[in-house]
Amino acid sequence: MPDIGLSLSVTSSLLGESSYSKSVQWTSYSHKISATAGFDSANFAQDNIGNDEARFWLSSGLGVNVIAKESGQIAWQGFVNQVDLSIGNISLSIGPLVDIANKVAVAYQQTEQDPLGIGYGGENTLTAWAEDTASQSMYGIFETILSGGQGQAGPQEAARDTYLAEFAYPRVSRTISIGEDLSVKVSCLGYYHILEQFIFIDNSNPADYVNASTKIASVMAAEPNGFFSNTSRISTNTLQVAAKTDDSRTGLSTIKDIVALGDSSGNRWLFGVYEDLTPVYEAVPSVAEYVFNAMSILARMKSHTGGHEIPSSLIRPGKWVQITGLLLDSIDIEKVSNRVNPGYEFLEDINYTAPNSFSTSSGTVNTFAQLLAQQGLRSR
Repeated sequence: MPDIGLSLSVTSSLLGESSYSKSVQWTSYSHKISATAGFDSANFAQDNIGNDEARFWLSSGLGVNVIAKESGQIAWQGFVNQVDLSIGNISLSIGPLVDIANKVAVAYQQTEQDPLGIGYGGENTLTAWAEDTASQSMYGIFETILSGGQGQAGPQEAARDTYLAEFAYPRVSRTISIGEDLSVKVSCLGYYHILEQFIFIDNSNPADYVNASTKIASVMAAEPNGFFSNTSRISTNTLQVAAKTDDSRTGLSTIKDIVALGDSSGNRWLFGVYEDLTPVYEAVPSVAEYVFNAMSILARMKSHTGGHEIPSSLIRPGKWVQITGLLLDSIDIEKVSNRVNPGYEFLEDINYTAPNSFSTSSGTVNTFAQLLAQQGLRSR
């Protein structure tokens, strides 16, 4: 097994009653970190595993906490969303976890009748929530509001209960294939994706406005599992946004709309969930964090201030990198801002593959998109 230069540990679910931690060695590992999500996704695999390891993934793998570290620092953290296990002639797939729904309601328009007995649409309403508490104790609370169209309460509640019964637990699928040794492939998501699994409603006065950062903190506090208690890295943004939210949207959808607004000067802001489930909300920096020599054989990212090499697994998005080499060194950086300087790149996404391979995608940093969003419009 190759030395991938990073340690990987699996710990109990953040909701688990028992506490455990086990170190694992994998034959392959990769992750993605995004400026608009933080720790986004990760995948790892192990070949020729033993029976005990196979039993662990079958019985306890889904939802467990995953932490990748290098040089004592957290490179990525998230939860197991899907497990694919090959056992002889059978392949088992468990999950995705984010497809479950263990707290369900139906939004619908009540059907009324006029004096002649002709039906027409009446008041918009929401059924009471139906919950599977056993599923919630295992995996956390995953909320879903279904759209029921027009109808009466009885059929809508029956549809709600049927959906809950069928989707409260992860799906298991099986495939017959040519026999293979015991192996497992694990797909993970960052805790940012948990924000898509609950409905955010704030019944404040419609005339009330709050700081954008205050609204972000309110969404994090409303997450029903209590995952995001540390809000110390939500920077103050005084742009005013409506306090009231009553349209049954997810927490993540609410956050995306706020982040798209930027600040009152039109500056771009970023949001992501990083180590220890810490949400980070801040403006795009104005100075370079990294430097990269385009002509270097080693192809390593270095610190812009200290000049020391940054392990590939620890490179973060949402930063500026100065690119040196070729003709780029001759550009007068005092006369050209970072966003239009070909010698600078804004890191939108980082894709890392062990042991030390990485690729980046460039992002756009301007004011036009934010100003349009504040007017209820969107740029291309």
